[in-house]
Amino acid sequence: MEATDPVHPLISRDYALQTPSIAEFGKTIQQWAAERLPGGIVTGYPQTGKTTAIIHWAGRFLRETEGRTLPIIVMTAPPQGLTSRGFYQHLLQAGKLGPWQSGTVGQLLPRLQAGIVKRIVSHDSRYMVFLIDEANNFNLKYWQLLKDLENQLLMYEQLRLTFIAVGSSELKGARRTLYTAAECALTARFMVRQFEFRGVLNVEELRHILSGYDITRWPAPDGLTYTEYFLPLAYSEGFRMAQYAQTLWTVFMSCMPAMRGQETVEIPMVFIVILAHHILRNLCNLELAVRTSVAHLTALLKASGFREHMEVHLKLQRHELDAVAQPVMPA
Repeated sequence: MEATDPVHPLISRDYALQTPSIAEFGKTIQQWAAERLPGGIVTGYPQTGKTTAIIHWAGRFLRETEGRTLPIIVMTAPPQGLTSRGFYQHLLQAGKLGPWQSGTVGQLLPRLQAGIVKRIVSHDSRYMVFLIDEANNFNLKYWQLLKDLENQLLMYEQLRLTFIAVGSSELKGARRTLYTAAECALTARFMVRQFEFRGVLNVEELRHILSGYDITRWPAPDGLTYTEYFLPLAYSEGFRMAQYAQTLWTVFMSCMPAMRGQETVEIPMVFIVILAHHILRNLCNLELAVRTSVAHLTALLKASGFREHMEVHLKLQRHELDAVAQPVMPA
């Protein structure tokens, strides 16, 4: 009988395989930190793994190069429509930077400032990285409030911050909007560079990802690999997830909607995980040969909403390609 220990990371979804895009993301933010870049944006299509990269990998990458005690704040962008007071309350609460429930704007801003300064000065480099997920929710007002906060912080001698805003492709549109609205001070502060987080582009990248199940161990570092844990008999007979990269890629391509022009294939990680978990956990109680077949996996992928998701994905690509083709002049 296959193992189904509820505390296994695959069961709880508390794991993250390093994809090629995550590796590129890591090198990029390490470079931004080394340069003390004031701000950069990370954009990508939905479900490609951006949030996973922030939660599971960003801190690891940054502390590899900046020291293990580097202060990092990871937060989700506030919802639309907050007042200035609500915005500062959100930052205080999300960053655990001080009491947030009470106080006027005039009290909350110094409190937030003091909380950040306390974190920064605890590190020898007097440097901090601020990671903001779902930053496509930031509007002009929020960017301006963030600029006001940073202006106050930069009054302190030798303090440095890097703001990394992560969001959907809408964030690229926000960058263009700010530029054309003559808000160049904001783009020059928070959007100096851009990194494009992408989905899985080809079968070799897919093979690399699937091999993660064959080499990642639980409990680390000496436990069973994920593949061996869930499929011990098949594993002992030589089964490896990476061997099925071409099969899964064939399934993905057969379910793709029609493409045209310069659109590219970017398979979202969420659907790779769906198929991988289906194979490993065998929730449908099927023989391994059946659940790894093209026919069965195709039916599963169709039922998952993959085609509908990719239709939206390709529509977003076409919209972006059209936007890039239009000349942009600042107001």
